[in-house]
Amino acid sequence: MDIPLSLSYRGSLRPSDAIFYCKSPDSDIKLPVTIVKRIANSSSSAFSEGQRDQSIKDISSYHLGRTQLHPTLYCHVPYEAKWLYCKFSLKFLFESRKPHAHDDLKVSKYLQRFAKSYKDRNGYHELAKRYAKNILRGQWLWKNIESDWPITLTIKRRGNLLIKVKNIQCLQWSDGWEDYQDELDELIDLIDTALSSTGVITLSIKAKIRAEKLQEVLPSQLVHSEAERRAGKEPTVAETSLNSEQMTVCFTKYKVGAGIQLIDDWIDTEDPIRVSEYGAVHGLHIALRTPRNKQDVYSLLPKVPFYIRFLRYNKLGEDEISNKIHYLMSMLIKGGVFNRKSDKA
Repeated sequence: MDIPLSLSYRGSLRPSDAIFYCKSPDSDIKLPVTIVKRIANSSSSAFSEGQRDQSIKDISSYHLGRTQLHPTLYCHVPYEAKWLYCKFSLKFLFESRKPHAHDDLKVSKYLQRFAKSYKDRNGYHELAKRYAKNILRGQWLWKNIESDWPITLTIKRRGNLLIKVKNIQCLQWSDGWEDYQDELDELIDLIDTALSSTGVITLSIKAKIRAEKLQEVLPSQLVHSEAERRAGKEPTVAETSLNSEQMTVCFTKYKVGAGIQLIDDWIDTEDPIRVSEYGAVHGLHIALRTPRNKQDVYSLLPKVPFYIRFLRYNKLGEDEISNKIHYLMSMLIKGGVFNRKSDKA
């Protein structure tokens, strides 16, 4: 099977932006997170300030010792706040059952058979377990999960409380689930059903964090274009409406989705990485899935007919082929454009 010139999938996981807000101990009024502009007074620190690649720059100690001003943003809870909340909605759909757009009917039929075979082998249950773990252990909170107090997470569906988990910091990828196995199983079954059937499931997810005085909040940072950076545009953070009169900080939907999709441990990695075309590890600035090792999505897509035959006669396990199948389906769930470049280009 060749990758067609046009092939795309809609994402099956649809998070909203995650809003941050606060509450004081004696009021139920929602308070915005405070954003303060600061100017950091720092000394020279970059390698290029005093060094060349192979030699020392001819530069005075005065130049290296002088102060430099750097604009920064500091986000924190209001002084009177006792609780910090982070809340978002998450929709699950069965978009992986077929391509959203394509120009090759044969390829589309192969991919639909692949999704059906994967469903018949209970493959979506494995992915649902991974998404559920990251939701319940607050991976989408990123550094904001670092708290001295137990963090409580609640999940509602259709306005009704579905799951409540306390002290989510104790939950790890591989262990710590003994006290919350029932809650985990319930969420797994719900996500499994949504990812493998034509229904839609929407959840409201909220984390409650005990806030210390002026505790720092770390929302999404917005990335400027190259032209904006050259023009000296100051850094900024993502914001959204708290009410008709006030703004507060937030995570972008992309940041939330990235936290939930930190499930790829089918490649040789210390911790699960975000599902992506080339297995990018942003902290290390490397890719683990490359055309050279034939582990990237574009190397695996042409093997879909082989995977269909494999699933016809084999159960999914922990073998290398099963791992490739799980990764490939997680990419179709993530969604995106997977077509190849025209030979005429």
